[in-house]
Amino acid sequence: MKQVSTLLHEEHDYKTLVFDTTDWAEKLIQQKVCQNHSVKSIEALGFGKGYTEAAELYRSLLAMFDDIGSKRKMNIVLLSHVSIRTFNDPEREPYDRWELNLHKKVSAMIKEWVDFNLFANYEVTTRTSGQGFKEITRGVSYGKRKLFHKYAASFDAKSRVDLGNLPLELEWSAFMTALKESLKSKTGVKK
Repeated sequence: MKQVSTLLHEEHDYKTLVFDTTDWAEKLIQQKVCQNHSVKSIEALGFGKGYTEAAELYRSLLAMFDDIGSKRKMNIVLLSHVSIRTFNDPEREPYDRWELNLHKKVSAMIKEWVDFNLFANYEVTTRTSGQGFKEITRGVSYGKRKLFHKYAASFDAKSRVDLGNLPLELEWSAFMTALKESLKSKTGVKK
């Protein structure tokens, strides 16, 4: 919080803050909650109280990011790890999907806060060989990574502006080009 506060209150020329990572920051926040209550585990507070307090501290961090964005005109990039979790879809059988590696309260807060929730992954295809009981399906990847910006059953993604239908190359320039094109088509003005 002190480091983020420095970016807000001291003079500098920075244009972008890259926060690496949201899930490790959550661990630090949970440690702070434990210290505040002199307990060893956040679960020792009972009934989700520790997670609620940690989420409120995280909300304060996001408010600081808002201030940095508006007062300093900086871009804020949050990096996150993901983990595979079972999603209990009320309309279908449960299935596994990639989700932010955060407590559900913090995850929901971050997904609501961001303008773009982009999911980076390797481009993977499957190849099947053999027949009957000897049929084998294998995943194949050639190391090419893509940036996904639309929701899929296997992961969350969102974009407050239409970046097109296809995933983007995992490059800042590809994202910025798609964003500028989208904004230009909405306003009819070059930006």
